[in-house]
Amino acid sequence: MIHQNVEGSDKAQLPSIRYPKPPAHVEVYVNSLGYELCIEFLLAFGGADLYVPDKPRAGSELVKVIGPSGVERLAETRHLQQRRVPLASAWLARCFRARGMSQTVIARRLRRSEITIRGYLKEDRGDYGEKL
Repeated sequence: MIHQNVEGSDKAQLPSIRYPKPPAHVEVYVNSLGYELCIEFLLAFGGADLYVPDKPRAGSELVKVIGPSGVERLAETRHLQQRRVPLASAWLARCFRARGMSQTVIARRLRRSEITIRGYLKEDRGDYGEKL
């Protein structure tokens, strides 16, 4: 399946980035939100026991991060999601590397040691999807 950035306006503003293929437990979020919004969602809610409502409530943390349309798209795929949002740290590290971030910046962003980030990136097998 080709993973495209769902938010068309983001696609026009961002440089072309080849993101790594998401692991199976993250793929449903990427397919619903697109890469950029998915990354922000995972950074904000990774590890949380999260219920996604059918109707977004204005002012909720979820709406602040992914917007009302993002909440609605996630609600449509709720049956495919885990109740606890995955951390996906290794995949996020590879996404940040695809954006051109240094290991030091990635480590600070993910709150991991540089040694851990180096290990995540070393595991990278170059399985990258379509160029966005």
